[in-house]
Amino acid sequence: MPRLLIFAVLLWRFPAVTLCENYLEGVSYAAELRASMVSEQLYTGLIQSVKSLKLSDVRIPVRFPNLTYSAADCQRNYMEFIDSLSLLQQVQYLDSFGKPEAGLLYGNYMYLGSYDECLNVGNTDYCLFPYNLTVYLNNESVSAIIDLGMCFPSICSAQDFYSLSFSYINYLNLSNGTIEPVMSAPLCPWRHLPWTTSSILMLIVCCLLASLVLLGTLVDILIWAYYILHNHWQCIELKSPVTFDDLSDSDAKETISEEEPMINAQRKKQEDGQSKKQRLMDLGKDLILSFSLYKTIPTIMATFQPPNAITSINGVRVISMFWVILGHTFLWALSFQATDNTLYTIHTVPQKFTFQPISNSFLAVDSFFMLSGLLLSYLGIKEIQSRKGKFPYLVFYFHRLLRLSPGYYFVLFAYYKILPYVGSGPLWIIQDIAYCDKYWWTNILYINNFYPKFVDQCFAVSWYLANDMQFFIISPLFLMLLYHFWYVGLAVIGGTMVLSFITIGTLAGVKDLNANYAEEFVSSNGLIEDTEFALNNIYARPYCRINAYLVGVVLGFVLYKKWKVPGTFWVRLGIHGALWASAVIFCFLVVYGQYQTWHDHPFNKTENVLYFMFHRTVWSTGIAVVIYLCHNNFGGAINTFLSWGVWVPLSRLTFMAYLSHPIILTVMYNTMRSQFTYTQYYLSILVVAAVVLSYSLALAFASFIEYPLANVESAVYKYTGVKRRN
Repeated sequence: MPRLLIFAVLLWRFPAVTLCENYLEGVSYAAELRASMVSEQLYTGLIQSVKSLKLSDVRIPVRFPNLTYSAADCQRNYMEFIDSLSLLQQVQYLDSFGKPEAGLLYGNYMYLGSYDECLNVGNTDYCLFPYNLTVYLNNESVSAIIDLGMCFPSICSAQDFYSLSFSYINYLNLSNGTIEPVMSAPLCPWRHLPWTTSSILMLIVCCLLASLVLLGTLVDILIWAYYILHNHWQCIELKSPVTFDDLSDSDAKETISEEEPMINAQRKKQEDGQSKKQRLMDLGKDLILSFSLYKTIPTIMATFQPPNAITSINGVRVISMFWVILGHTFLWALSFQATDNTLYTIHTVPQKFTFQPISNSFLAVDSFFMLSGLLLSYLGIKEIQSRKGKFPYLVFYFHRLLRLSPGYYFVLFAYYKILPYVGSGPLWIIQDIAYCDKYWWTNILYINNFYPKFVDQCFAVSWYLANDMQFFIISPLFLMLLYHFWYVGLAVIGGTMVLSFITIGTLAGVKDLNANYAEEFVSSNGLIEDTEFALNNIYARPYCRINAYLVGVVLGFVLYKKWKVPGTFWVRLGIHGALWASAVIFCFLVVYGQYQTWHDHPFNKTENVLYFMFHRTVWSTGIAVVIYLCHNNFGGAINTFLSWGVWVPLSRLTFMAYLSHPIILTVMYNTMRSQFTYTQYYLSILVVAAVVLSYSLALAFASFIEYPLANVESAVYKYTGVKRRN
């Protein structure tokens, strides 16, 4: 009798849970389960109460729209399923159901149960079923949408079992609360997905790339072995060790410094007596060896930097990538419902001063835009100079597409076509994939920042690549003007930036937008219309994001012209010091300037408009000033740190790390079997794991597709007599 009393209390407190579930919560699977913890008579009675449920006893509210008579078949199949299970299997089955836990006021609304325990019963499926739970206390009511993980026989559809489980809850005739269905379908994780033709084709592409890498590596080893066997007496006289790359591709290695043009169209003179057949054989060898790991890995991991390289950009690029991963690790934990204290997290954590770098991590993207414009300008103007004022439009665009698109497309379709088959778990459903079915072609054309809406994109982080490609397409206009009429070029760049400022200010002012997206999202408990408008029409649009890119173009031109601060040593010291102070202060204000808005001191309309208009440009200008000072030997310890050789290989992997980290975060969060409680310490652990795994996957992608295809391009240029700088 005391056990029945305890059970009644549990049922009163948690009306969303069935009779058997609460009683069995916390019960182990030990062999003495039947004998000591639950009497067989009581347990059998509970099972019989479930089996005795009749559809005629059920009272269904009119508001539930999807009830069908197929629920009766599901009920019959359910009872037959229960009868077919052993007692221990019945306990295991009921124990797998989600049960309410502590932390409801902190946002713990999802009770996953045990996904693996459910599937181990056999012939079962698992879904999350939404309910609107209302509890009445002292003439007051509290409501919340909860999700219960439930296990049901595979012969039943999720919707029919949803109807049946709801009917049973109504049959209990709860007096202290109500539970009602939500007007949405159950969330069922992906299981046993059928292989589509496109997914199989993508697997074939992966196998083909792996085969080419294996072939290239084996050929490289055979060439090395052949060299050693036939020239072993020469190896004794070598003063330095022989490497695979030295032996297999020594004639193809050619170091081209930053001072030389990116692509030199002048054909190299062919050696006398070299036949066309020999050249074709050399091309074939170079193409095969392009996929050798002994060629790609040393290239990626090398720390050598050519003379006059802008060495500080390596540190800026890598740190910016770390910053992006930091922001996405936090944001996606909330988006994927991986935390059990979501309400507490979004209402208290962002108010902390130390949290501002996380909430403003999107500024790292403006650093990338600035670096992209910097390198394009610095190297592109040298290219124009080498061609005596002419611009190689065809080669310029072809090289860009060949350099970036294969790797981007490969990761995109790996995410779209392969990732759904990789994981499992109660949360294993990726919303992006549904959008990929409709909009993948917009990614291929680099127009996904215009269409579809920002939140409906396939592979959401790719909006940046669309903007960067669009900036690249129009960049020759700025480069040619800067080379031939630099004052006109600077005026055009300035005018473009002014037009961008006006556009941003007009959009923000007319819609009266809040510059702090995150604060508005938290205060509104969701993505409201104004925030969505800002994402679609300001955040993702090239005419609103081009300013950071143009700051980089101007910096590249300044470094190309080698313009330095004039005056005596003390004058230059004072100006450089003022530049350092300005860069630090402006960047600090941009990152921490919104702190007051989290503490009941929101920006007024003018402040919102001004912040919208200038904060990205101010940030990118501050980073540009830091790079300028470091390149001109006024960076001190900061320049030493940013130019550290460790950053060089990581910098080469940044592009692939940017594409890889969404895959890593998706696997990390969507394969969780239970939610975690957010703390800054645990987030730090997740960030470190995401960084390490993202760069590890980036190394694999770079070794198998990005750098091999770059080597193929180099081999073709070598065959045609064209020099190419990576």
